[in-house]
Amino acid sequence: MNKYITPSSNLSVFSCPHCGAIAHQIWVDTFMHDGSNDLDLIEGLFLSVCQNPDCRKQSVWYFEKLIYPLLSVAPFPYDDMPSDVKEDFLEARNVVEISPRPAAALLRLALQKLMKHLGQEGKDINKDIGELVKEGLPVKIQEALDSLRVYGNEAVHPGNRLKRRQGNSFEII
Repeated sequence: MNKYITPSSNLSVFSCPHCGAIAHQIWVDTFMHDGSNDLDLIEGLFLSVCQNPDCRKQSVWYFEKLIYPLLSVAPFPYDDMPSDVKEDFLEARNVVEISPRPAAALLRLALQKLMKHLGQEGKDINKDIGELVKEGLPVKIQEALDSLRVYGNEAVHPGNRLKRRQGNSFEII
């Protein structure tokens, strides 16, 4: 399991909200140009700049609250996740706190793309999951994938009814 240090305005090292790396942060005050040659300090508005050489992105804080980027409780993707799947996964991770339905739809899309990387057709996720079960996919993983498939479908096609199929998974009718 990856170590995680919750970002906080009173820390100089934490898990970067952009890249996830535990990295030193440089804190910067913000100023506003008032039209003359003077700069006015913007009270309570700060930037933290990630010192991970692969990131160097800025996070925006208002007093003790991180306002950009939004923090997500969702995990970061594994390094070996295919890049097209990772892109959708990260987008879902970024929106889940403010809009769970689009996150579910994006994860369903990521799952569909992942099926192709796992040697399945990627057209019928239900069928693809069934094929993986035949190849020895553990039941817990099957149930998780079926849940993702069903909730992702519901996010895209609201109002569809669910019907239990063989085992513990569902089919949309």
